[in-house]
Amino acid sequence: MELKDIKGIGEKKIALLNKLGIFTVNNLLEYFPYSYIDTTKFKKISEITEEGSYSYRLKIISLMENRKKRNIRVTKFLAMDEEMNYCTIVYFNNIFISKNLKINNVYEIYGRAKLLGKNVEIQSPTMQNKANIIGSIIPQYHLCKGISNLDIVKIIQNLLKKNSYFEEKIPSNILNELNLESYDNAIRNIHFPKDNEGFIRAKRRLAFDEIFYFQLAMKKVNAEQGIQLENQTNQQMGKEGNKPVDEKGLYEAVGQAFDAAEEIVKYDNMPNAKGKVKPKYTGLADQLYPLRGQLINGGIFYQGAKDDANAYKYLARYVESADAPLFSKFDKSKDENLNEIAYFATYYAYQNKDYPKAEKYVAYALKSKDRAKDAQQLQLAILGAQLKTRQDSVAYADKLAGIYAQDPENDAVLTTLTSIYSSLGMQSKAEEIVNAALAKNPNSYGALVMLGQFASQKKDYDKAADYLSKALALAKDDNAKIAINASIGQCWFYKAQDRVAAVKGVLSPAARAQFNEVYNKAISYLEAAKQLDTLKEQKSSWAYPLYGCYYFVKGAQAPETLEAASIAGVQQ
Repeated sequence: MELKDIKGIGEKKIALLNKLGIFTVNNLLEYFPYSYIDTTKFKKISEITEEGSYSYRLKIISLMENRKKRNIRVTKFLAMDEEMNYCTIVYFNNIFISKNLKINNVYEIYGRAKLLGKNVEIQSPTMQNKANIIGSIIPQYHLCKGISNLDIVKIIQNLLKKNSYFEEKIPSNILNELNLESYDNAIRNIHFPKDNEGFIRAKRRLAFDEIFYFQLAMKKVNAEQGIQLENQTNQQMGKEGNKPVDEKGLYEAVGQAFDAAEEIVKYDNMPNAKGKVKPKYTGLADQLYPLRGQLINGGIFYQGAKDDANAYKYLARYVESADAPLFSKFDKSKDENLNEIAYFATYYAYQNKDYPKAEKYVAYALKSKDRAKDAQQLQLAILGAQLKTRQDSVAYADKLAGIYAQDPENDAVLTTLTSIYSSLGMQSKAEEIVNAALAKNPNSYGALVMLGQFASQKKDYDKAADYLSKALALAKDDNAKIAINASIGQCWFYKAQDRVAAVKGVLSPAARAQFNEVYNKAISYLEAAKQLDTLKEQKSSWAYPLYGCYYFVKGAQAPETLEAASIAGVQQ
């Protein structure tokens, strides 16, 4: 059975359920309430002495008002309880309610009562004829825009009208011995408990399963960790022979222990039908917290196995667990591994285009002593990857401007910021920023690079080459040196190309000699880029211009020309 087979679910509802993490029938059945509203006790009008939400059984006497007031439609009814005490029921912007409620009909309703002097006004209540849940304990679910609590209630009600969906995994003799609900009954009662006792029994059964799974996982974890400890002891004592460790099984069991613990905590912190939370399993934190280090080990293990999906899963879980309510009593500021691991989790999240998680993790990664610079590059990439409209780009530039104001020596931010402004057509603003940066620091690497790029775009190749040459002297790594050498080479190459194109007729030997001088200048920088780029990872920046230079200076069939053509992918 699929979601589409459930009464009341169409394509739009499926899309909304997907947003809530509900993709299957089991997902839906295990989408448990976070709270309940008890509507089983009906209030009489005379019993309402303070404002609050209550259940009522009322007869509609008349339609008192149905008109617009300042663009708000107000619909008001006069109603009466069984003791013939009167009240009013008011709805706002409900255009159908005047037709749906029938005069002289009795309705069971639930809503907030407001005291207006001696009068009681019930505002926008839920009606029995609409929900069929008044007089029961109503589950409350986490929602998203476009889907209401009533929608989910009715969908789950329709689903639970069917037969059992869960295979019972615990033998009946154990269920009887421990006085446990069947799993199917537990699911039904956790959604729609008839009373508080029904809720408690359902919660107890669901928690029991997860405790059982937790204990099984911990048994495996303890066994494998015991072997690891024994092997370490033997090594320290100079003894030979290590026992094999089921590493994969260990890390899988650690993950299962965390999964089960999360479910236990979820059940443990569910408020009962009376709205009270009575946790029982607070000792889980002390048992589980020491295992967080195994999440790191698991991530490293799967990295070695080239299993990026599981590597991300374990490293991300380590970061997520730092903020888990289960571990709230532990001081995460003392976690020496958190910021470092967060960097790798950020990288995986970015690779997976999981940008909300990437933004969450990078906040930790930026605090890393060793990874702060790399983390900032990732942060810029994460922000940049989410740009869809010009408005997004402007907002992105504004964020970068804020970052740059706090860290004006950061060349990466400077170059990214000014590139964005330039791409948005805000060239004067971009140049204003880099000129200010250069005025403040004549050796600003980022400012020199950007000014070189801007001059090149304007075909002022001499000025561009001058800026870039100054930047080259400041470049700290080979990648930067490759890029700048290639850029300077391109400046001289394009300058020569433009001058050749402007010549009418056949080039004279004197003119060719003059052009050769410029081409050779380009060659010197392009060859430097080539020499540094041993893996040819940046060949797109230097290979074709180098081919063009060789072609003009050395001829089409020169060995250097043919080699450059091959690297650049040029068919001669």
